[in-house]
This record gives sequence, C-alpha cells and structure tokens, in this order.
Amino acid sequence: VFLRSGRGRPAHICCAACASAAAGALAAIFFWPGTEGTMYELSQFLHGHIDDSFGSSRILIWRETLGVIAERPLLGGGPDTLTLRTDMDFSRYVAET
Repeated sequence: VFLRSGRGRPAHICCAACASAAAGALAAIFFWPGTEGTMYELSQFLHGHIDDSFGSSRILIWRETLGVIAERPLLGGGPDTLTLRTDMDFSRYVAET
C-alpha cells in the first residue's frame, strides 16, 4: 500500500477499492452454497470446519508431519521418508482432478 501521488485522493480510492474487493471476495467464499470443490473447502475453512481430506489431503499430511518433526527436530528423517515414518496411505494421484 505504498501508492504515492501528488495528491492523496487517487491513492486512497485505489486502496479503498482493493479493500472492498477483498471483503467482497471473502464474503462470496463465506456464503458459498456449493457442496464440493475448492470454493466449498475454502468456505468450510472460514466456518471453522477443517476436514483432513481438504486440499488433496494436505491437512492430513501437515498434521502427520507435525508429529514426525517432534521425533527428529534438528536433522529430520531424510528425503522421501515421510511415508515410512507415518501410518498414512499417501498417493500423488487424486481421482477428482
């Protein structure tokens, strides 16, 4: 928000327009009526309903990884060892994409 102008009015109008667009986008996502897809997941996230399957199961991966970090916080477990150190069934293929 470092917009400079000889007169402050255009910069303020631009900032207000950006803030209004951001608020409108958040409101649209918050009240999204759908039941699947990325917009639905974002809407549920804003409502506080976070499912482990959201984001191609990335939420589950992040939660499992936090537990693994505690085991070896300094050096970690090595490359490509996450699936060996957790109980989750991980695949890069996602059927709905």
